[in-house]
Amino acid sequence: MPDIAMGRKSLVGKKEICCYARRSWLTVRRWIKENKFPAKKIDGIWESSTDLVDEWKEKRINGRY
Repeated sequence: MPDIAMGRKSLVGKKEICCYARRSWLTVRRWIKENKFPAKKIDGIWESSTDLVDEWKEKRINGRY
Protein backbone atom coordinates (compact mmCIF):
# COMPACT_ATOMS: atom_id res chain seq x y z
CA MET A 1 0.00 0.00 0.00
CA PRO A 2 1.40 3.45 -0.83
CA ASP A 3 2.47 5.65 2.06
CA ILE A 4 -0.05 8.33 1.17
CA ALA A 5 -2.95 5.88 1.52
CA MET A 6 -1.95 5.25 5.13
CA GLY A 7 -1.92 8.98 5.94
CA ARG A 8 1.85 9.08 5.82
CA LYS A 9 3.92 11.02 3.34
CA SER A 10 7.52 10.24 2.55
CA LEU A 11 9.92 13.13 2.78
CA VAL A 12 12.73 12.74 0.28
CA GLY A 13 15.70 15.07 0.25
CA LYS A 14 16.92 17.81 2.54
CA LYS A 15 14.56 20.40 1.08
CA GLU A 16 11.37 18.40 1.80
CA ILE A 17 12.51 17.48 5.31
CA CYS A 18 13.46 21.07 6.15
CA CYS A 19 10.28 22.45 4.63
CA TYR A 20 8.10 20.06 6.64
CA ALA A 21 10.05 20.72 9.86
CA ARG A 22 10.07 24.47 9.09
CA ARG A 23 13.73 24.71 9.99
CA SER A 24 17.03 25.22 8.19
CA TRP A 25 19.21 22.28 7.19
CA LEU A 26 21.73 23.37 9.83
CA THR A 27 19.10 22.99 12.56
CA VAL A 28 17.73 19.70 11.19
CA ARG A 29 21.25 18.28 10.91
CA ARG A 30 21.94 19.24 14.54
CA TRP A 31 18.67 17.58 15.60
CA ILE A 32 19.67 14.40 13.75
CA LYS A 33 23.03 14.31 15.53
CA GLU A 34 21.97 15.44 19.00
CA ASN A 35 18.24 14.75 19.38
CA LYS A 36 17.52 11.60 17.38
CA PHE A 37 15.52 13.41 14.71
CA PRO A 38 13.99 10.73 12.46
CA ALA A 39 15.87 11.15 9.19
CA LYS A 40 18.36 8.84 7.53
CA LYS A 41 20.64 9.08 4.52
CA ILE A 42 19.84 6.16 2.20
CA ASP A 43 21.96 5.72 -0.92
CA GLY A 44 23.06 9.34 -0.66
CA ILE A 45 19.58 10.83 -0.25
CA TRP A 46 18.07 12.02 3.02
CA GLU A 47 14.69 10.43 3.82
CA SER A 48 12.05 10.60 6.53
CA SER A 49 8.26 10.61 6.82
CA THR A 50 5.66 13.04 8.09
CA ASP A 51 4.44 10.52 10.70
CA LEU A 52 7.90 10.07 12.17
CA VAL A 53 8.57 13.81 12.29
CA ASP A 54 5.16 14.50 13.88
CA GLU A 55 5.73 11.80 16.50
CA TRP A 56 9.23 13.16 17.26
CA LYS A 57 7.86 16.71 17.65
CA GLU A 58 5.03 15.56 19.89
CA LYS A 59 7.45 13.71 22.18
CA ARG A 60 9.70 16.77 22.39
CA ILE A 61 6.77 19.08 23.14
CA ASN A 62 5.41 16.76 25.83
CA GLY A 63 8.86 16.26 27.38
CA ARG A 64 9.05 12.54 26.56
CA TYR A 65 12.35 12.45 24.74
